[in-house]
Amino acid sequence: DSSVCVVGAHLSAHRGDVAGRNADYHAICERDCFRRGLGAWTRTAEGRHACRDAFGALDHDVVLFLGDLNYRIIASVDDEEVFDLVRDGEIDRLPEVH
Repeated sequence: DSSVCVVGAHLSAHRGDVAGRNADYHAICERDCFRRGLGAWTRTAEGRHACRDAFGALDHDVVLFLGDLNYRIIASVDDEEVFDLVRDGEIDRLPEVH
């Protein structure tokens, strides 16, 4: 038997907020718990919440992150260049664009 967790998330927006998106992801992984009973929260020595008598998303065998994750192609690539490559069916060239 395998456990599956599906996380629906809307992470921080805007091209320059990669740190915000990464923080959102880590908050979901570290803070969000599935409770087995009452009292699932405890505070760690660093002052962060942690799962107690519960399990988190990463405790599953398979984790799927779905939703508006807002990750984008690097800022140095012009939006119009990305649109042109997609329109021309050259999606495989996207990682090569600098």
